[in-house]
Amino acid sequence: MRYWIGFTGGYDSTYISWRLLKETNHEITLVNYSQTFMTKNREFSTAGASAYQQVNCRRISKWLKKNVRDHKFKIINQPNFPDNTDFAKQYMHDCAELANNDVADVFVHGLVGFYTDRWKRMLAEFEKYATKGRMWFPLTEWKKDVAHQMLELPEELEKMAISCHGPGTEENGNLIECGGCPKCIRNQLVKENLSNGNSPERAMEMLFEEPIHPVLFQAREFRKQRNSVVWNVSVESQKTR
Repeated sequence: MRYWIGFTGGYDSTYISWRLLKETNHEITLVNYSQTFMTKNREFSTAGASAYQQVNCRRISKWLKKNVRDHKFKIINQPNFPDNTDFAKQYMHDCAELANNDVADVFVHGLVGFYTDRWKRMLAEFEKYATKGRMWFPLTEWKKDVAHQMLELPEELEKMAISCHGPGTEENGNLIECGGCPKCIRNQLVKENLSNGNSPERAMEMLFEEPIHPVLFQAREFRKQRNSVVWNVSVESQKTR
């Protein structure tokens, strides 16, 4: 079987890639999408992180090839998106086209879907246009959130995973998280909860117990709004590139 994994170098996609390479003999392709938005005035990178993502994805892919097994790695450039593009929907359209062209058999998304039903809408969007192939959300099936991933990933690989909206570099050239975005705040709190002896499930539950960190509160409200949106935009308005 040929697996196509949307790969950002964050915890979710790194964990999925590691497990599939370790536990299966499938043909694996890790795919990093380098995307930019267009506004009326200028073009800008998604969260300013695309260049850093590429560096980190290459580094993780190299580690996986050395320590687990061989696989394919590629970067797909997708410039000039409208600034209101829903990239989850876009990925479904991209993968549907790839499936129809027999590029791969299984397409993987790293959504942790056991908190919402957003994955069901994403799957329906894929199945609307795909005539073959399968869209899979392994973290939903495995019930593995970031706390589980932090504990289960090999220590060296866990340190390489960067889930951040705007990473930078240290003086020695290593990538470093910004420390202030929602994913960084989440990761810091989860690690603290785990270090205090909490289970992975409890470490995640504690994130949204009062008092909720203001950055996480804002992120949660944004997700509620996003998850309530019904996808009614035609495929022609967000064409697969």
